[in-house]
Amino acid sequence: MVNQTEIWKQALYKVLEDSEITQTIVIIEDDAGAFRVVQLYELKRYRTGKTAGALAPRATYCRDSVCESRDVAIVEGQRLVAKHLLDHWRICRDEQTTQEAS
Repeated sequence: MVNQTEIWKQALYKVLEDSEITQTIVIIEDDAGAFRVVQLYELKRYRTGKTAGALAPRATYCRDSVCESRDVAIVEGQRLVAKHLLDHWRICRDEQTTQEAS
């Protein structure tokens, strides 16, 4: 198995009428020196009508592309974030900033 290291990560979300989409864009470097830009999507749909508020089954899917260098991968990741921000996606808060002290 190849060791992989995350070198860059950004999470975005978008709320639609009856669903919420979360997208995580991650740049991964593996031992072979390959840089992959991975987009992981998760869709949560909400049912309407008698069962309002109940979660419908979730759907997930992933897109992956390989870049020739770390710099090219970072530029591609930043380009994807900028593109999605223009399409009304929002950046998620950092997990550390959303956790309340116990």
